[in-house]
Amino acid sequence: MQRACERVGVPVERHTLASGGHGFGMGRPGTPTAEWPTFYEAWLRDRQMIA
Repeated sequence: MQRACERVGVPVERHTLASGGHGFGMGRPGTPTAEWPTFYEAWLRDRQMIA
């Protein structure tokens, strides 16, 4: 997915977490996936999609 986005110029960022799984959505408290909302917010801010 990342490479496909890059090929067509779609901004993408990848974070590989030590544990978790697919479908955790906003992250499960107390796990590495809890950082996901922070990563997403920074990505949106970098692209000036949110203030």
